[in-house]
Amino acid sequence: MQPFYQTLSLRALLGDRFELSLQSLIALLMTPKSAIFFTLALSVLMTADAPGVSVSLDTWMLAIVWPVAAATYLFSYLAIFWLVALVQLRIPKITWPLPVAAILAVLPAAAAAEGVTWLLMRGQFQSDIWTHSFYFAPTILAFDTVFYGFVVPVLQSASPPADTGGTPSETVATEETARHLQIGQHSVDIAKVRYIQARQHHVHVTLNGTTLSQRARLSDIVAQTRAADGVQPHRSWWVARSEAKGIARNENRHVLTLADNTQIPIARTRLDSVEKWLDAHLSEQRDSEAG
Repeated sequence: MQPFYQTLSLRALLGDRFELSLQSLIALLMTPKSAIFFTLALSVLMTADAPGVSVSLDTWMLAIVWPVAAATYLFSYLAIFWLVALVQLRIPKITWPLPVAAILAVLPAAAAAEGVTWLLMRGQFQSDIWTHSFYFAPTILAFDTVFYGFVVPVLQSASPPADTGGTPSETVATEETARHLQIGQHSVDIAKVRYIQARQHHVHVTLNGTTLSQRARLSDIVAQTRAADGVQPHRSWWVARSEAKGIARNENRHVLTLADNTQIPIARTRLDSVEKWLDAHLSEQRDSEAG
């Protein structure tokens, strides 16, 4: 089951990078907003019908063929993700282009749709999988780009309030005091952020279960935080207080050890300030947990 939880390095059609596991992708696909998106996408495909498949089919046949095609596409897409996870377990540096997965998943979907159509029409159907795939592939790529460019970031930054079991007034107070970081065009609940890494002109924000890649400057994000929120041990890293556990040595340099044993480099010029921050804020965290 390790591939199911393997974080994949992915690149969308427009160049945006994502780090997403198969588990996280399935969770995103099961949200109501994803269901609405796929319903609209399927409606557009059925209405446009570029190759003219619907002309020769009755309405009741279309009600069977299109859901079969959609289900086959999603199953194939997830199967491709599983294979990519197996490869990245052995070759972690590979970045998988998402458009390739979308195009490859079109072929089995077209084959399934034509197979069902052939059965419903009792063999009175001329199969042409390659032509139909050629017509549908650009539309599928467009939907894939919209999904990862707009839908996924919104779903990742969504933060439903946790049920703390308090009174209604306490719940309202919690929602009012909830704080968010503005990362590019996304508003991210600061409580969900584990750590942030700057890579060239992008930041990679590791959240609870997913990672958001966005073109932004780390300094602009850190400027929105408070000392109690976390620490910046290196100019390319920011770590949330809940993740920081202590300082260790890795060969000849100091590193900040996190809760999941990840090691973040500490710049020599920041070592003293990181030590003071740990003394001040981790002791507060232990006291609050003990209380």
